[in-house]
Amino acid sequence: MYQFKNCDKPGQRKFKQTKGYYPFDYVEVMACPNGCLNGGGQIKEILTQTSELYKSLLVCDPMSNDLVQDLYELIKSKDPDLKCLYTTYKTVPKIEIINPSALKW
Repeated sequence: MYQFKNCDKPGQRKFKQTKGYYPFDYVEVMACPNGCLNGGGQIKEILTQTSELYKSLLVCDPMSNDLVQDLYELIKSKDPDLKCLYTTYKTVPKIEIINPSALKW
């Protein structure tokens, strides 16, 4: 969710609890419209340094680690579709406000 005016909305909504848990693990609140993804909230000052450090990391196959394989098999036994390992995003259409004075903060 984005913009602080929307922070209280998850508390007001009635989320349906299924199989003993809610359909989300956490809620991320971003201050600007559309969440500033790859935008104003990014670490521009150290971006080059971060990119170089990232490129210097060794690449390895996580499945070559026995502990990772065991964990994967455990998760797969509990969740055959492996849904818990993935997240989904959905596009929220922009809401155009005709009357700015009607904006609730």
